[in-house]
Amino acid sequence: MGLSTVLGIVKQSGGHIEVQSVPGEGSVFSVYLPCVACTFQTSVADEMTLAGEGNGETIFLAEDDAGARTVLATILRTKGYTVLEAKNGVEALEGYLPAADSIHLVITDVIMPQMGGTEWVQRIKTRNPKVKVMFISGYTDDRLKDTETLLKDAAFLHKPFSPEAFLRKVSETLQPMDA
Repeated sequence: MGLSTVLGIVKQSGGHIEVQSVPGEGSVFSVYLPCVACTFQTSVADEMTLAGEGNGETIFLAEDDAGARTVLATILRTKGYTVLEAKNGVEALEGYLPAADSIHLVITDVIMPQMGGTEWVQRIKTRNPKVKVMFISGYTDDRLKDTETLLKDAAFLHKPFSPEAFLRKVSETLQPMDA
């Protein structure tokens, strides 16, 4: 994650970051978060059980963080979705176009290297203006102001999120418009 993403998450959580840096030796970042008493604990498997099952829909997932992409793709596949993956907008555009007619939902990070999620989604919407889109991002709202027009016609989920919240948003986004 980029430092601005980490700072945004930490501030939203009521925490702060301290930095110690020595030229030629490196830097130490200490993240301090408030204590929270947990009244219950659920595992990822428990949370995923609470969310609905997919019906074999094909989802195109574009996420530049390889670890996050792997986790999200695994969650989706576990629930019965077919997942196509890309690591940036350029790769996503190349992978989406040949499969466009079979894709039910596009899930993309907003900010990625080479071509961001909003740019590649704008390009695919020229071919299929009705494609369902779900944006995900860990950036704070001020970094997303340039994307407001596109975001108003799509679902949005702010990182970090739980597997349950992710699956619930996927299910909501896949619902027919008249449902």
